[in-house]
Amino acid sequence: MERELLGLTETVMVKGIKSHFEVLARVDTGATRCSIDLDLAERLGYTVKSSRIVKSANGTGKRETALFNIILRGVNYSIECTLADRTNMTYKMLIGQNLMKVAKVMVDPLQ
Repeated sequence: MERELLGLTETVMVKGIKSHFEVLARVDTGATRCSIDLDLAERLGYTVKSSRIVKSANGTGKRETALFNIILRGVNYSIECTLADRTNMTYKMLIGQNLMKVAKVMVDPLQ
């Protein structure tokens, strides 16, 4: 089975309870789960699903998670995302391994 290739960034549609937004997301093969900016999550509308211990460049901490519908290349996925303050980051969303696995995609930095 041939897998679709993602580049280092991908445009996705993220749907929450209140609204939806198109977002340029960073593909992060080192991230276990997708992560979304807390401000963006609040504008989308979300319900906390759980909390997880997350290791990042800023250290280890506890983050809430929420489910979002993410449309990647025309296909809808219901994905658990961690909520993080990404105010000072270029990308308001990271695509993590959880989405890459269910979408059955691979990453090609030349894409």
